[in-house]
Amino acid sequence: MIVGLEFRDGWQNVQAKLWDRSTNGWWWVKTRSQAGTWIFAVAMMLAVNIAQSAAGSLSMTAGDILVTLNQTLFEYTPTGTLVGSVAVPPAESPTGSLRSPIVDNSGRVQLYNGTFTPYLTTYNPADGTYTFANCYGLSTLNITYYGGIAAYDRYVYLTDMATSLAPDQGIVRFDTTRASLPVRFAPRPFTQVGSTGCIADSVGWDGLLYVVSYDGNGIFDVYDPITMVEVKKVSTDYSFDFRGIAADRNGQIFTYSSSGIVAEYSPNGNLVKKVQLSRPADSGTSVSLTPDGKLLLVSPDGLINIGDESLSNFTSFTVPGATVQMFGTWIQAPPAPEPSSIAGLVGCLAALKRHSRQRGR
Repeated sequence: MIVGLEFRDGWQNVQAKLWDRSTNGWWWVKTRSQAGTWIFAVAMMLAVNIAQSAAGSLSMTAGDILVTLNQTLFEYTPTGTLVGSVAVPPAESPTGSLRSPIVDNSGRVQLYNGTFTPYLTTYNPADGTYTFANCYGLSTLNITYYGGIAAYDRYVYLTDMATSLAPDQGIVRFDTTRASLPVRFAPRPFTQVGSTGCIADSVGWDGLLYVVSYDGNGIFDVYDPITMVEVKKVSTDYSFDFRGIAADRNGQIFTYSSSGIVAEYSPNGNLVKKVQLSRPADSGTSVSLTPDGKLLLVSPDGLINIGDESLSNFTSFTVPGATVQMFGTWIQAPPAPEPSSIAGLVGCLAALKRHSRQRGR
C-alpha cells in the first residue's frame, strides 16, 4: 500500500517516489509535462490520503518522549516505559538514517530522514500516513549527531551542510501547507566541504530560531523564523562542542555538548551554569525544553536524561538497542506566534464596540 510521496524539480519534470508497504520498498513513476504533473500529483496525493500506516502506533500523549532509532519512531513515558512505535520508510540506502524528530502545530511528527539526500518525512498519527518533501542540495554529513529540525507556525526548519555533491548550506524552511516552495537561508561563510553549515536548530519559547553551526566558533545565530532575518548573534566562551540547543521564554539558552556537558547561557551569551553529566565522548544529540522548564537531553548511545532549568535533579533511563545514533524530543505543540499588535488593537476596539452597544440597550 502506498504511504508516501515526494516530488522533485519544483513540481515540474516530476519524479514521484512512493513507499509500498506490501513489498517494504520504494518504487518510482515519472512524468515530464507540466499538465501531466498536476494531474499525476492530484491522483497520487489522493492515494496517499487514503493509505494506512505500517504495523504499530503511537498514542502521542503530551509530555511523553519521541525517539528515533534504527529507522523507527518510538514513544516513551518520562519514566522509560515504551508506549508504542512505528517504522519509518527509509529515505536513502545504504547511508540513509533517521535523525531528529519534532511535533508540528497540527500534531504531526516531522522527521529529518536521511543524510546526503534527506527528506522531510511527515508522519500523521491521525490516519497513519507518511508524506515526503525534499529540497535540492539539502544534505548533512554522515555523522551520527548531525541533522537538526525545528517547527514554528506552519513551517519546519532543517539544518543543511555543505557536502561533496551538495555544497549549498544553511537552514531550509519547508511550508507544511505546501503554499510555498522550500527556502534556504542563514548560509555560513563557506570554508570547505564538510566544515561548513548548520548542525542543530531550535525555535525557543521566545519565538526565535536558534542555530548552531559546525564552524560557529561558539556563536549562535538567532533568526526571526517568519521573516528569516537575523535578529542577533550570541557569542559564548566556546569551551564546549555544542550538539543541541533550546531557549526558554526569557531567551535563556540551554546546550548539550559532545563531552556530556549541559550548560545555561544568558541571552547575551554569558555562562550561567554548567553541569558535567557522566557520559562517554560524543554524548549529546538533542535538547528539548517544555514551556514550564522540563529539560530533555538525548544521547546517541540510548541514554535519556530528564531535568529542569536549574540543571539539577536529573533522572535517566536507557533506550535498548541504541549504540551510536539516537535523537529525541518532547511530545508538545511548538511555540506559536504571538498575536500582532494590530490584531490585538482590532480585537480591543471590537470588544469596546460590543460593550457600548450592550450599555445602550
